[in-house]
Amino acid sequence: MPTQIQIRRGTAAAWTAANPTLAEGELGVELDTSKFKIGTGSTAWTSLAYATGPSGPSGAASSVAGPTGPAGATGPAGATGPTGLTGPTGSVGPTGSVGATGSTGLTGATGPTGAAGATGSTGLTGATGPTGATGLTGDTGPTGVTGPTGSTGLTGSTGATGPTGSTGPTGPTGATGADSTVAGPTGATGSVGATGSTGPTGPTGSQGTQGIQGIQGATGSSGTSFTFEGTWAIGTTYAANDVVYSGGSTYIAVQATTGNDPETDATNTYWAELAIEGGVGATGAQGIQGAEGPTGPTGSTGGAGATGATGATGSTGATGPTGATGNTGST
Repeated sequence: MPTQIQIRRGTAAAWTAANPTLAEGELGVELDTSKFKIGTGSTAWTSLAYATGPSGPSGAASSVAGPTGPAGATGPAGATGPTGLTGPTGSVGPTGSVGATGSTGLTGATGPTGAAGATGSTGLTGATGPTGATGLTGDTGPTGVTGPTGSTGLTGSTGATGPTGSTGPTGPTGATGADSTVAGPTGATGSVGATGSTGPTGPTGSQGTQGIQGIQGATGSSGTSFTFEGTWAIGTTYAANDVVYSGGSTYIAVQATTGNDPETDATNTYWAELAIEGGVGATGAQGIQGAEGPTGPTGSTGGAGATGATGATGSTGATGPTGATGNTGST
């Protein structure tokens, strides 16, 4: 016959509750997690680490891409990051068409003539004197026509809806309306009421005429007397033929007993069932429906909920084309 070896085992909860110290090299398996631990002879179960085997070799990379999972819900907008470095200046746009030439401005005053240079020796020309000061600048010409406005940037996403305002308090109950002159519909029959208490015993009737004495019957056998002990209690000692009440039924003791629950004595070793609790009676017919009461006034409307947060600012629209160059001012 083959030898069967079983390793020490139990659920994770059972191991944690017992918290034993496994012998050195002894295995302990968790049946509900399929994990196991190896004992050291001194470390309790809850302080032992689970045993793990060496990592297996990596599988070959698949040549077929798996299906893309569904896109997750968009997370909340993060805080605005710091402003990035200024990008390089874009290329210069095309030069606008030249505006009409403005009227010639006033001629500026002539600057003073520079001092004549010393006459050099014959042959080489002397150095030219410095240029006189520039005359006054003429008035600036009128500003050119403003170019068309660039297209509007994309609208920012709508902010989250604000929470719903709390419900307003219930309005006061309206005054009771006047009695209706039209009888309402008959309601459904109500349930049968509880049985009334038993009425008092009527007076004893007058005694009738005594009948003829009958023949005496045979003497019957002596009956068994019962002693009703009330509700069963676990610490009470009961004698044979004691009757108790438990769980809606009555039981009679078969023999002297203490602490044996009659409801769980399935073999009737100590108790026998005397009377079983009756089942629930059928539901009575439904009573007549009462007349409908007047409708109360509508409560006042609750206050408006708080305004939702403002959505993020949309991106800046593209820059419009450069306007035409204005007329040159008079000099």
